[in-house]
Amino acid sequence: MPQNKSHHFVPQFLLRFFSVNGSSVGLYNLRSGRIVTGASLKHQACRDWFYGRDGKAEHALGQIEGGASSVLRRMIATGLPPKRYSDDHHVLATFLLIQSARTAQAAAAATEMANKVGKLMLRYTLTDPELLAVLDDLTIEGVVCGRGRNPTLS
Repeated sequence: MPQNKSHHFVPQFLLRFFSVNGSSVGLYNLRSGRIVTGASLKHQACRDWFYGRDGKAEHALGQIEGGASSVLRRMIATGLPPKRYSDDHHVLATFLLIQSARTAQAAAAATEMANKVGKLMLRYTLTDPELLAVLDDLTIEGVVCGRGRNPTLS
């Protein structure tokens, strides 16, 4: 089993851009209203096993993050974005697309959409009146953030 159980949905390299010392950031806790001036990067924007326990998704994301980190550092150094359709442009576009979908909120939205689409498809394919009668009481769940679950009805 992989050693890294804490999976970040906001990569640490991005958080470091907002850090004075490279290891902590300022934090405002919405629930408590508390301000923390030196919150450790290691414990921000992460959940244990968020992408599953096998480490495959976490490793793949790490590869993408490495490329994106290099591109962003070059952008900061030069003050210029990558040339359109260049390799750096594609790396950055891929990273941004994946980043927009790797939060708990995005996962919940994807699950909700899968549930709605799945029920709609079942309404048009089921012929058993008993199954149709309980369809609204069911929840269709599937793979969320790479957790490796197969679609199920509950």
